Amino acid sequence: PGAGASADVSAVGSAGGLVLGVDATKTGAVNTSSVTSYIADNTTLNVAAATTVAARNETKQMANSSSDAFGLIAAGITSARVEADTTTDAYVGSNVNLTGGSLAVTASGSDDNYAETTAGSGGVVAGASAAPVTVNTSTVNAELKDNSTIDLSTRGSGDVEIAADHTATFNSSVKSNAAGFLSGAGAESSHTITSNVNANVGDDVTLTGRDIEITANNFVSKPLLENGEANLQGSAKALVGIAGSFSDTVLALNTNVDVGDADITVKGTPSNDPVLQMHAYNQIDVAEKVNFTAGGLGAGARVDTNIHALTDEARVSVADGAKLVSSGAVVMSARGS
Repeated sequence: PGAGASADVSAVGSAGGLVLGVDATKTGAVNTSSVTSYIADNTTLNVAAATTVAARNETKQMANSSSDAFGLIAAGITSARVEADTTTDAYVGSNVNLTGGSLAVTASGSDDNYAETTAGSGGVVAGASAAPVTVNTSTVNAELKDNSTIDLSTRGSGDVEIAADHTATFNSSVKSNAAGFLSGAGAESSHTITSNVNANVGDDVTLTGRDIEITANNFVSKPLLENGEANLQGSAKALVGIAGSFSDTVLALNTNVDVGDADITVKGTPSNDPVLQMHAYNQIDVAEKVNFTAGGLGAGARVDTNIHALTDEARVSVADGAKLVSSGAVVMSARGS
């Protein structure tokens, strides 16, 4: 969408009783979207100027849960779960013959997930638990499929761009407070990102141009919340107060530029200028702030924050049977930050 959220859900609950108060509030938002842009198989095109094949997929999901419970024995439990499972494809199909001035095949995906939970309880025995969860699974492909012949060297700029990128933005806010003679407050957040980004040139493709760039970029962003607010915050206040805060972020990034048994030629005046480039890049920016307290004669607090990059792979691969001819410099890089 151009603005606003693709999915936005919220729920509020409360319970109170002289002896027992229990409240459980759950919300969930799921987005499964797919965007495809392509030139069909077996197409013949003679284009005077530029040819653009572009796919863009942007999603934003939000879930908010809040619960409170009060009583002699009170428990407030709340959870919010946000999921995005998206696919974005841009490609030139198999057996395509294209003559033109330039070609751009671009696929771009962006998913923004946010979950917020608030749980509170009060009583002689009180417990509060809050658990926001975000999950983002995405695949982005920009590709020239097998057996195509593309010549962009006879007119126009001769530029070729094959580019795939994805940005996974996620965050959460969790508040859990308990007050009583014996109280416990727990806050637990979980984030899982699996992002696959591919920019490919297939087998038996003949590609001719004056400047060719093939790129795959994978970005992960979890910024600090506005106004310095903590991602996990809460308290357990009682004669005996126990507080726990746990956060787990798991990342799996697979970012690939893959050239098959293709014939790629860059024509032009010989120089040292980089005119044939292939780049794969991963960028991870994740921040977490925790503020948890326990107060009482017997008080204790435990805080665990973990960020795991199980897979962080950026790769440029050129098949043994590929043929690369360039009038200038050939530059390849695979890196991350």
